[in-house]
Amino acid sequence: MSSKLRKLKQQAYEAGKKRDWSGAMSAYAEILEFDKNNPSLLNEYGDVCLKAGDTGKAVRQFLAAASKYKTTGLLNNAQAVYKKVLRHDPDNLNANWFLAEVRASQGLMVEGEQHALRFLAAAEQVSGEIKDIFLKRCHELFELFPESEAVLEQLAGIFRVWDLPLDSARTNLLRACQLYRNGDVDTARSNVDDLL
Repeated sequence: MSSKLRKLKQQAYEAGKKRDWSGAMSAYAEILEFDKNNPSLLNEYGDVCLKAGDTGKAVRQFLAAASKYKTTGLLNNAQAVYKKVLRHDPDNLNANWFLAEVRASQGLMVEGEQHALRFLAAAEQVSGEIKDIFLKRCHELFELFPESEAVLEQLAGIFRVWDLPLDSARTNLLRACQLYRNGDVDTARSNVDDLL
């Protein structure tokens, strides 16, 4: 089996040298049958798909690679691949979610907030099974960005539109607390009175 794998890798290399991207894609597809859990190969396959002009397939391979890097604890590699995804699919929910989460955990709140806002902007397109996952992540964003007025404003709107009054009230109460801390006591009190 390893000689077959070496032969396929050589075939992919030769096809790439000749700029035969469809041939390289075929070789990578066969290689991945032997080693489908290798994130480096998935990432390389994605690069070949890009060169062949198949951006959708490339993004799928990059997402699979990033997920495997994340699972194995190689977060820097996962971040790099998710950033690559966003160059070709700027509104990708998974990439924006992961980068919001990991940047917040690293204390890089401004960059994390940007990804969180891109993630939340997709709320109108979310439905079905994805809605439950999206909502779970909204609750996590509430915990990750409790100081971000922009994130809290988006969350309050989502919770209101999706008819989640308790979550909406909780978010607006936190926003009122921020107003109070920032010295806008009257507005904070008025907002709390409205909530009550």
